[in-house]
Amino acid sequence: MEYSFKKYIFLSVVIIGAALFAHYRWLNTPTSYAEVHFLDVGQGDAIYIRTQDGTDILIDGGPDDQVIRRLGEVMPFWDRTLEFVFVSHPDADHITGLANIFAYYQVENVGLVDLSVQSAVHQHFIDQLSEQEVQVHDLRSGDVIALS
Repeated sequence: MEYSFKKYIFLSVVIIGAALFAHYRWLNTPTSYAEVHFLDVGQGDAIYIRTQDGTDILIDGGPDDQVIRRLGEVMPFWDRTLEFVFVSHPDADHITGLANIFAYYQVENVGLVDLSVQSAVHQHFIDQLSEQEVQVHDLRSGDVIALS
């Protein structure tokens, strides 16, 4: 009876190990397509893009913190890095949702249009950028950003 129990334990460990390995390989396999999600953040805009190689891009953040919840619905649960965040313009319905993004995600790069500070919300976002270790890019018409 003891031999049979050890056999089941060994078999269980092998099956669990194989399942974990397969799951790990599946999570780290690049896809053959990019995903684009237009996030429902109410009155405003937020667009999430995940490229074939797993680069995460957020364009705008909507009028409140709904963008954080919506990102949680579409981004892989283990990924808490946004490689790029772009702000199309500093109106409140595009930038307010980004006010708390740094509390939930590591942001590596932020692309801003070259405009002077337009509002208190915009100034707050600019202040947060200076507190974070974020590469800030001042974007102009015709600029090209290489993702790799």
